[in-house]
Amino acid sequence: MRRGGLALGLLTPVVKSWPTDQGLAALHHAIQVHGSHGHTRDFDVEQLYRDSRLNPIHEGIKGSQAADLLGRKLLSDRGYSFRLPQTRIRADAARAPQVLAR
Repeated sequence: MRRGGLALGLLTPVVKSWPTDQGLAALHHAIQVHGSHGHTRDFDVEQLYRDSRLNPIHEGIKGSQAADLLGRKLLSDRGYSFRLPQTRIRADAARAPQVLAR
């Protein structure tokens, strides 16, 4: 498989689960900003929070995303797809001091 396909397969579970979790957390904080009024129907954030509670169901359960990431992506190729981005990150980090010095 090409490197792009491996990267896509590795990042898909992350890209599907991270915004779902963070969006729900942001809405939770928005409700807290409103105090107890955030739970009433007078504010749109209440409806947004209830709607966002369904996103984990639509995107797949966290456990299935984790099993996909670990089982099919990391262990199936003995970690090769995981080492690819690590190699790139290490190379970029090694070049960073020279790039930042410009």
